[in-house]
Amino acid sequence: MAGTFKVKARDQGAARKLKRLQGLFDNMQPVLQNASKELTRRIYYRFTVKRDPDGQKWKPWAESTKERYKNDPSRKLMLHTRSTRDLTKFIAGRRDIRVSLGTPYAKFHEQPGGAGTARIPRRAFLFSEKNGGRGLSDSDEKYLVNALKYQIRKATQ
Repeated sequence: MAGTFKVKARDQGAARKLKRLQGLFDNMQPVLQNASKELTRRIYYRFTVKRDPDGQKWKPWAESTKERYKNDPSRKLMLHTRSTRDLTKFIAGRRDIRVSLGTPYAKFHEQPGGAGTARIPRRAFLFSEKNGGRGLSDSDEKYLVNALKYQIRKATQ
């Protein structure tokens, strides 16, 4: 009959590091808060340069759309109202990051093709279309991974 035994590490330094690391993963909100702010800042930038997360220029407005808005200066094209840009935010939770679209029509520019939007070209400001799906762009993903690596390194020093 085989006996069992218990091995116990008495390295207090390693135990402290593991405890800090566990604390980091129990509540990642401080780490994710910084990442959320940066990802939100990138939304603002994309509106400024009128490019999607992959760096592609947004398609120009259709002539028919420009014509409809030209005669009434009080009306603005939806993406020119600044509401979508200023109110869309990434929000940090304890273990995830969520996105809140600033306006109801933002989804039509981010992901056209729904009911009544078949003619609206994609003018994305949140997600990439890499590999035929939707997700963070390579640069946004790289930023997020590096931010997490930094926090893990910091917690284990």
